[in-house]
Amino acid sequence: DIAPEQLFQQNIYRATRSTRSFGGNITGSWSQAVVSGTFDRTDVFYPDGSYTTYGGLPRLNFNRSERRVAKSPFYFGAGAEYVTMLRSTTNADGVTDPRYDQGLTRIELAPTVRIPFTKWPFLTVNSTIGWRGTYWSESVVNGEQVAQSINRQYFEFASRITGPVFSRIFNAGATEGLKLKHVIEPVFTIRRVSAIDVYDQIVRLESSDFTVGDVWQVSYGLNNRLLAKRTASREVLSVAINQSYYTDANAAQFDQQFQSSSWAPAVSKYTAVAVVARASPNERLQGDFRTEWDPTYHTLRTLAANGNINSGNLQASAGWSRRRFIPGLPGFDNEDFADHYLNASANWHTRTNTVGVTYSFNYDLKRDSFLQQRYLAYYNAQCCGFGVEYQSFNFANYSTVAIPQD
Repeated sequence: DIAPEQLFQQNIYRATRSTRSFGGNITGSWSQAVVSGTFDRTDVFYPDGSYTTYGGLPRLNFNRSERRVAKSPFYFGAGAEYVTMLRSTTNADGVTDPRYDQGLTRIELAPTVRIPFTKWPFLTVNSTIGWRGTYWSESVVNGEQVAQSINRQYFEFASRITGPVFSRIFNAGATEGLKLKHVIEPVFTIRRVSAIDVYDQIVRLESSDFTVGDVWQVSYGLNNRLLAKRTASREVLSVAINQSYYTDANAAQFDQQFQSSSWAPAVSKYTAVAVVARASPNERLQGDFRTEWDPTYHTLRTLAANGNINSGNLQASAGWSRRRFIPGLPGFDNEDFADHYLNASANWHTRTNTVGVTYSFNYDLKRDSFLQQRYLAYYNAQCCGFGVEYQSFNFANYSTVAIPQD
């Protein structure tokens, strides 16, 4: 039952997305090969008593790590997978709706050949040629999933170029013994996928099922890194910007490297422009920021920032995220799907952890209301102690939560 799970769970994420799951894994390695077997099943429950099931029973994987072919410049590797996939929806009466039963068997084989070029320290080129063959026990015919098997095979060529890399080392002014190194690293990737004739017949459940055929992809980006060194080198600041272009807009739609990719109809052959920044001025303070800009509507789709501090007696973290409402842009033109959240947590305790307090909250900026607040105070003696905790939930605006307020 979803209600007890949400009533007694203190973790806000568990309390608002109740799941029942089980699984197991066994792995063995022999020489260059790794074989693993996994079984897992997860049921996601909803307030009306229905639930969605997904997982794999079983999932068998074989991977042969890359190995140089004799004395040639080529490295050969291979992977294979067998999985019986679970995908279904069961109503409150325990009846599985056949319209939403997408379970099937998939077998896949993917050998690759890699040709690296690393003779120059300022420029590296990694090229791969791969073939992928896939079998599905079911397919889509006239918009419906039927028990008719299909096969897919395609070739993939990719070449990733890093460089030319530019760097400069300089002293950090008045800070004695501290040196800084600034690295500018261009990244360029070109990728070709051969034609896939059965694309519209594939039951698309996992990432490899969404591969679009007969397409060229060109990705380009620029990485900026600042490293500091006194006794040991570490990165104190990095800023990366990247984007991809596809000859088919449908392929750009499913690029999983970008968080704002969606199921909505494709409107451009260009993906969003992603900007990621990370900063760590010292070992106690870290932060990161990410945003994605839409090249067609010339506006930001998503923004997110996180930071944390650890100063011994005090540990604190905060996060902020926003998915914007953009009229006319598929996937972002529904105001109900836009969101704006702020969350934070702080813990303070004495050096011996005898006394401590914790406060955390999740705030919905769009609706101007607290989703959750939690207070905790404790005292520890030599052999015992006590704690006092108070927590409040308020999900009155969310229909998917069984316990809207507590």
